[in-house]
Amino acid sequence: MNRVQIKICGITRVEDAKACTELGADMIGLNFYPQSSRYIQPQRARQIVEGIPRSIHAVGVFVDPAASEVRAIAKITGIECVQLHGDVPPDTCRELAREFRVIRAFSTGSQFQPNLSRSFDELEVLIGERQDRDLGKINLLRARERQQQIERTFITGNVDDQRRFAFGQLSGPAGLK
Repeated sequence: MNRVQIKICGITRVEDAKACTELGADMIGLNFYPQSSRYIQPQRARQIVEGIPRSIHAVGVFVDPAASEVRAIAKITGIECVQLHGDVPPDTCRELAREFRVIRAFSTGSQFQPNLSRSFDELEVLIGERQDRDLGKINLLRARERQQQIERTFITGNVDDQRRFAFGQLSGPAGLK
């Protein structure tokens, strides 16, 4: 079994990125969704990317982006991995996957249907909470259903003692966000 990877998202300062790497994170998330309170300007993100070791993956987080937007921000920042939320179609994901490591994100909210994520089997998939803040038993069961379908699945959520046991019930997710 591969080691679980850790990604810490919402990084907005170089010193926080460095602290994440010192604490063992494999990836940091840089949010390029302007409506987010954790949004970061691409020029600032570049400073963060340049301030971390190359072994740490800086992941650009996007919501409903056009492929051209992803490319433009990647050019400025130097990111090589993108995490796509929202209604990004499979063709756009495949197009971007020719240039970037792509993680396609799905919410386990009430509308989550694991079978829809099969259109993205060649990509890494992130299953997590978006609107409801409680990654409860039902959501973990949905996450387990999808996670068992492919190996490259990330599970997201705040990992506290209660959830640590629940995550352990999943058979080896690729990573925790």
